[in-house]
Amino acid sequence: MINNFTITDFEKLFKTLFKPLTSFAYKYVKDIDVAKEIVHDVFIKLWEKRADIDKNKKIKSYLFTSVSNKSLNYIRDNKKFISGEALDFQIAKNNFHDFLAYDNIQNIIKKTLADLPPK
Repeated sequence: MINNFTITDFEKLFKTLFKPLTSFAYKYVKDIDVAKEIVHDVFIKLWEKRADIDKNKKIKSYLFTSVSNKSLNYIRDNKKFISGEALDFQIAKNNFHDFLAYDNIQNIIKKTLADLPPK
């Protein structure tokens, strides 16, 4: 149960997931300092609201969803995207899994184009 977490349990969770969550946020915001700030904010909110969080929800899933939402909010609020990233934002907002598939397809297209002969 999350509301029975000790500070030691919370520290272990932070040390385990801080880097993966920061990398995840960075994929959205493209700024490492902003990504770290987003992850810190999510952990602070987790600690402050630990008694209110659904006990049946997995903490890791909750954290990744929170970081995703906070990253998307950051992009929206700061309008830090160019037209191509605006499309990524819209897709991610509609369905996170579609965003991952879109990103994968985009990488495949770039690699395929790079492998084409000059003519």
